[in-house]
Amino acid sequence: MGRASFEFGSEQRQRRKDNVLVGGDLTVAQSTRNNKTRFASKDRQVQMSPKVLENWIDETLQDAEHLDIPGVILTPENKPPINRYGIDRLTLRKANVDDADVNRIYRALFVYSVGFYELIKKVLSHTEKKYTVITSIWKVFAILLEYCCRTDYRLLIQAISKEHKEELDHLDKAY
Repeated sequence: MGRASFEFGSEQRQRRKDNVLVGGDLTVAQSTRNNKTRFASKDRQVQMSPKVLENWIDETLQDAEHLDIPGVILTPENKPPINRYGIDRLTLRKANVDDADVNRIYRALFVYSVGFYELIKKVLSHTEKKYTVITSIWKVFAILLEYCCRTDYRLLIQAISKEHKEELDHLDKAY
């Protein structure tokens, strides 16, 4: 299976011969029969398997390691990025997320991140202060995401703290 990539905001990112999309309007259609997602750009339509989307997420996270983006997890280096963030298929399955929902998560990560970027790029193509406006929009988007999950975030931190304490207690007991 080929590796998928997408030029996501970086002009310097090297195009690979198997690009998923080149730009322009992004449309998405999901086929429930073959569990593949169909993406259409102005000049072509591409069907992608969930594995291709998973690879795209992993590669994008890996590319982000070199961009000084806050919140990027760099360690442990021997693990693929998708595993470091705990969104690999195996980890999600262990958390009782079924395969269809894992595929939906991967599809949503691709569609909403690339789709929103493409929308911004198209809408602001004629604007003189393009990068200032794009920066402002991304800041607001990040704030809105944080706001939407603020209650869940607090619960998440409590759960992680509890798991961490239990793990430390277990290690102390074993020691």
